[in-house]
Amino acid sequence: MAAIKRIGFAGSVVCVLALSGPAAAANQGPEYTDCVPSTSQVTFAPGYAVSMCFEYERDGGPAQADAIDFGLGSRQSGLLWFFDPDNAEVLIKVLDGCEVNGHRWVFVAPVTTLAFNLSVEETATGNRWVHRNPRGGVTAQARSDLTAFPCGTAAASSASLTWPGASFAAPLPGPMAEIRHAVSGATANCTPRPVTTLGGFTVSMCVEYERAGTSVAAEVRDYGLDSSQSA
Repeated sequence: MAAIKRIGFAGSVVCVLALSGPAAAANQGPEYTDCVPSTSQVTFAPGYAVSMCFEYERDGGPAQADAIDFGLGSRQSGLLWFFDPDNAEVLIKVLDGCEVNGHRWVFVAPVTTLAFNLSVEETATGNRWVHRNPRGGVTAQARSDLTAFPCGTAAASSASLTWPGASFAAPLPGPMAEIRHAVSGATANCTPRPVTTLGGFTVSMCVEYERAGTSVAAEVRDYGLDSSQSA
């Protein structure tokens, strides 16, 4: 629906078109949860803490909770779940890329449609890297950042990133020319082989990467989560 308002300015009349309903909602952008993690769930050396909260529906209304650490016992990778440890929701990695491009890298692979707020804090500086998913049942996007945190003690340029109830800084995206990936849209030539079985479904996968200027294919290995839904 649209309403026309007549507003007078010094003898003139200005007509303002005010939108409501679906058209107005489309112009407002995505709506995010206001949840704030109560604590960090995963920590990585040499001082990176992962915190995550999510929003879901309970008894007909919104409810909020912290994600729970699966407990991989890894120095670089963490796995989080929401309701059932058999159903992993988010994989997150913080990798040391200092010798490659002078930064530490962050990778997040969420597999959920729930709204969430996730951050990785560099405890030495207080800088934070943020990833969020809006309300509305939107499938969360995977995200990678090869300039998430600069190595060393040098201060990074930062921008204020906030959500309701939280406020902190995170490094601005930087050039990524040092890291070279395959051309977008290119398909790996390797042949996927069975890796694991989930509830009667066989998962097959292979990976292709560059080594010494040559494309190399390799088989993927099962981590062994002992889950019927997640691998």
